[in-house]
Amino acid sequence: MYRTLKQGLKRILAKFNYEVHSTSPYKPSVPGIEHARIVPHATYAPWLSDGHFQAAYDAIRSHTLVDRYRCYELWQLVAEAAKLPAGDIIEIGVWRGGTGCLMAQKARQHGLNANVYLCDTFRGVVKAGLEDPPTAVANTPTHPNGWSWISFPRLT
Repeated sequence: MYRTLKQGLKRILAKFNYEVHSTSPYKPSVPGIEHARIVPHATYAPWLSDGHFQAAYDAIRSHTLVDRYRCYELWQLVAEAAKLPAGDIIEIGVWRGGTGCLMAQKARQHGLNANVYLCDTFRGVVKAGLEDPPTAVANTPTHPNGWSWISFPRLT
């Protein structure tokens, strides 16, 4: 009952361009790492007039933990990448793949002939520790410029 009332009130307020946010402190899941809810006060919102972004974001919203502001930033970064002569897009750590789909949609809109790779461990990322070598990338060939690289098969 309380949840239904809360959701209904949020919907009504949203029609009048208001949002409701909790003021209770965010409790971090990892002691010593502080977290806080960020509510921007800027009024510039270019995503509101970008119908293509709105449609793509509505389609992926339930498949991402990334907020609308950062999704729009990714959307715009793909538009900037379209100015480059060639290249692919890779996302490391994808959860449910929402932002990867968003970037793929923008790439398609710009006619990019780019592969979009979504990579995840499905177990979380293991943090390097004091026992690990300085280059904790094991069994990875090294490019002459010093960067490590891995060849990925084409995904269909």
